Amino acid sequence: MSLRYPHRELDGDKLDALEGSYGDPSDVNRYVTESDSRNTDDRTASGLRTASGIVGVSGASAPSVGQALVATGPSSAVWLDISSSSSTMIGDRFDLYSSTFSTTSTTPQLYRTWVTPSLEPATYIVKWSWKFGGQYYSTPGRYRVNLNNTNANTGIVLDYTMAPAYNDAEQLAAYGVNTITVTVTGTQTFRVFLNRVGTTSRTVYIFSSYLELVKVVAP
Repeated sequence: MSLRYPHRELDGDKLDALEGSYGDPSDVNRYVTESDSRNTDDRTASGLRTASGIVGVSGASAPSVGQALVATGPSSAVWLDISSSSSTMIGDRFDLYSSTFSTTSTTPQLYRTWVTPSLEPATYIVKWSWKFGGQYYSTPGRYRVNLNNTNANTGIVLDYTMAPAYNDAEQLAAYGVNTITVTVTGTQTFRVFLNRVGTTSRTVYIFSSYLELVKVVAP
């Protein structure tokens, strides 16, 4: 290595530093200068390092406003919605829907469709609570939740026949629990249906629906 004159004498510490941090300085192992383009060369990360490994993120789609990076397993993560305005908090996997719907039909009527985020294969507890009512106590309504089917009678997860305490001024709440098994990674579609039960043509109501999924983890 040659130095351009004039130069000043270097003390021992500076001479030691010239040995570099790794390998022997040479024409093929040069010191990096401020103008080196590698100092500003943006690189795409393939993952995030944790104490036990790498969480892959290179396969995740670009995020949109209101999304956060959520783990889908010990080595993978995706961008998912957490905005409360969507009524769906993906990290907790729940759907809250409030809208009054009524019918006198004995044929199941669709009230709510919820498409979950991508779920990994596992067993999930399905928790459902809903607020309901009816025109008269002798005319109950049938409330059900099914999975991945537009036919209300197929893929039923939860199914209840409920009547109001007295009349249409009453609003009651109910709660049901079941489990589902997801075998392939992907979204799942839940549908909430309502219909009248009995021969008397009176109105039945649903006012809100809350669905929640909880992944079952082995101890």
